[in-house]
Amino acid sequence: SLEMCEDFYRDMREKRATITDRNVYGMMLGDIVHENMALFDNYIVGLKTLGFPMFNILGNHDNDKKAANDVEGRHSFEEKLGPTYYSFNIGKQHYIVLDNLIMRVVDGKVSKSGYSYGLTDVEWEWLQNDMKFVDKNTTVMVATHAPMFKTKTLGDYATSANTKHGADYGALFAQYKKVHAWAGH
Repeated sequence: SLEMCEDFYRDMREKRATITDRNVYGMMLGDIVHENMALFDNYIVGLKTLGFPMFNILGNHDNDKKAANDVEGRHSFEEKLGPTYYSFNIGKQHYIVLDNLIMRVVDGKVSKSGYSYGLTDVEWEWLQNDMKFVDKNTTVMVATHAPMFKTKTLGDYATSANTKHGADYGALFAQYKKVHAWAGH
């Protein structure tokens, strides 16, 4: 809701003003525009008022439902906010942002509700290459829209073992001393 956004931006600015002893960063965990691609511009205008950088994650409702496939579905997000998977370091922590929803195509268009969990082959290859440069003692922060790690099936959420490359990224992250996972959805 655009009305809620004004309150959100105001609350974030007020909270930021109380933090004076360190840098402040934000992470938006997806479902930013709820399938209305025109709202990305409103979101960006609001971000500019915050006074701190916001890192963004693609949610299933940020995919363009008029697109023919998963890659095309994320174009609006990428044009406005940047890549759908990337990494960066802040201090001694390594942050990884992943697009862990693979949109399904139904009747030549991205499905409104259909997607599977996991990483595409291209994204999995990128993640492996990225992590080659991260010391095993580094604290790793993994941010996604849907949960990446579950111990059992709950509703329609699949365990990482049933998720595309789930067992792979589980084994990869197990090599690191501290891994924290954030999710929206």
